Amino acid sequence: MAKIVVRPEPATFHAGWAHPHQVGASSPDVLVERMASMGPLAIDIRDLKKSWPRRVVLDGVSLQVPAGHCVAIVGLSGCGKSTLVRIVVGLEQADEGTVCVTGPIGFVPQDPALFEFDELTLGDNLTFATDSSSPSTSVEALLAAVGLEPSLASLFPGQLSGGQRRRGALARALAFRPSVLVYDEPTAGLDPLTARRISMLIRSMVQINGLTSLVVTHDFETAVHVADGVVALSPHTGRLIEILGSADCRPGIDPGSEEGRRLVERLGTRLDDLSRAIPESATSRHPSDSLRRKGLSIVHGAFGSLGAIGAAARLLLGAFSVARTGSVLRSFLRLFPGSLALSMVGGAAAGAIIAFQSVAGLVRFEASDLLPEVATGTIVREIAPLLTGLLLAGRLGASIASEIGSMSLSGQLDVLKVLGHNPGPFLVSPLLWAVGFTMPLVTLAAIATALLGLFGVSAFFLGLKPSLLSTGISGALSGKDLGIALSKSILFGLAIVVISYRSGASQKGNPQDLGDGTTQAVVRSSIAVVVLDCVLARLALWF
Repeated sequence: MAKIVVRPEPATFHAGWAHPHQVGASSPDVLVERMASMGPLAIDIRDLKKSWPRRVVLDGVSLQVPAGHCVAIVGLSGCGKSTLVRIVVGLEQADEGTVCVTGPIGFVPQDPALFEFDELTLGDNLTFATDSSSPSTSVEALLAAVGLEPSLASLFPGQLSGGQRRRGALARALAFRPSVLVYDEPTAGLDPLTARRISMLIRSMVQINGLTSLVVTHDFETAVHVADGVVALSPHTGRLIEILGSADCRPGIDPGSEEGRRLVERLGTRLDDLSRAIPESATSRHPSDSLRRKGLSIVHGAFGSLGAIGAAARLLLGAFSVARTGSVLRSFLRLFPGSLALSMVGGAAAGAIIAFQSVAGLVRFEASDLLPEVATGTIVREIAPLLTGLLLAGRLGASIASEIGSMSLSGQLDVLKVLGHNPGPFLVSPLLWAVGFTMPLVTLAAIATALLGLFGVSAFFLGLKPSLLSTGISGALSGKDLGIALSKSILFGLAIVVISYRSGASQKGNPQDLGDGTTQAVVRSSIAVVVLDCVLARLALWF
């Protein structure tokens, strides 16, 4: 088990640490030694190890970054650079090693990941991050620090250009008042001119504000411009190798200049040599991993369901402890109208079908007059809540899973964690309250329309007396049955929200997988509704 230690920060312009992460210790292996002698360390990584199934990603990574300096990490795609960054900022758990960070960490993910929940504008994003730190900084000052006009504060993230979103993400990281800034592919997907501007902005954060920076990038020009030292993560050994030391780097150099082009070419050549150097040990490390993984797989299969239930219970308990009144109202207004219409149509159709099917059976026994008493209790206790639960498992399950899945894939959930919020309770809380109000109301609407459908078909198509139907239906309605129906609807809603959130939050790979996650949410929610209905129906017989 690795250990992440956050050291108290010395008195500087930036203050405080939001949430320390505790992640074991060992001795350093690979260091940027010339930089380590430049002053007190802001980032001190020692013998960090991390393995995934069938692969060792980090195998004894060590790196020291002195305060007020910038180190760039380069390497081939999939070599583990982002994993290293996620461990440093506390988003991943290492297997072994020590990470010591002085002061709070600001994180700028590969996707700008500006928050879009609650209809947040760019200014709202900065205010949200500012509320997580003390003292606060004005939105105008933060926008000015990254070269954005104050008028952009009122725009939504979707109305901003790619470069503006990247600058906005940096401004949000600055709002947390960090001493260390960590960037994951800050220029990916940008045109050359915008990428150069972002690189200049990163370097200015080091030179002007004295922010220690760790930059993961595929862009050699960015690495040459911003860094006091460049290291590469070997895909074969899982270790850092110094590519350009402090004596070789020229921070702030124009990559288009003659000297800058030589540095970029040198960096590319050394990285190419590194990618071809495959040591024998790279294919034969940790021979016991296969057996260990098999054992872990068996344990996971045996206890996976219990773990999921426990995680769901913790999510529920945590969500009810978070108060976000405004978000509850917005979620309710977004969910309720469409759900109401769907449940009313479904209820009317169910009532009509029950009338046709029930009368056909009762006529054989000359007992058609019993239709109101027989059908009403079934509709209220079973049909309406179950039908509503299944319909909304599709509608709400798909909506929640796709929204949370998009937030997970874009990195918004990661940024919430770095800012000190637990994404589960924070995002689920308003949904639970909104669905908790929505489900009973739409279930009552389904009951009403189902009884109207039963009445209309029975009176106008099957020839039963309206007075007999009215008396029978009103006489068969009971407070106990309504209580059972409403209790079911609330529990169905809780299950739908928790299952859909977990399905969405588990999306970590290709955006194309988002559709599969949404489908899983609908299927699992529907199954949960049916199982809960059977259990609750059985329990109702005992009361």
